Amino acid sequence: MATRIQFEEWLPDQPSVTSLRDAKNVFPTSIGYAPFANAEDFSGNASENLNAVFGSKYGDEVAIFAGGATKLFKLDATDLSLDDVSKSGGYSGSTWQFAQFGGVVIAANNQAKLQSWTIGSSSAFADLNANAPVAKYVTVVRDFVVSANIGAGAETS
Repeated sequence: MATRIQFEEWLPDQPSVTSLRDAKNVFPTSIGYAPFANAEDFSGNASENLNAVFGSKYGDEVAIFAGGATKLFKLDATDLSLDDVSKSGGYSGSTWQFAQFGGVVIAANNQAKLQSWTIGSSSAFADLNANAPVAKYVTVVRDFVVSANIGAGAETS
């Protein structure tokens, strides 16, 4: 009785790297890694340097947010401008962290109370609630919003 042996594609010129720990500014291909294309402008200029960008989707609504040292921005899809959607009074300088829980985007910066934006209805970020903590990190784990480094900063208003 004959046994059929299926041979895989012969690729002797493959990279010798078999366990890569960290690959930055590349994407995987069938024969290794390739560099990203050159950077291109996607939006208008922000009024300050950005330190975080976050994309959200809820139903048919898609929104892209960015954080700077003292402001939060939302990309206007019609003219690609970055509109200031900070709460009244703005923020003091720090790096932003974003998370989405259902239809709400939550932002933390270790200086102000957790900020919230309801997708499809908000026009500016606002405190998540009156008792929201000041937190450096925010994320979602299953059905819970988790924030960390709580109270390390000081509320500035």
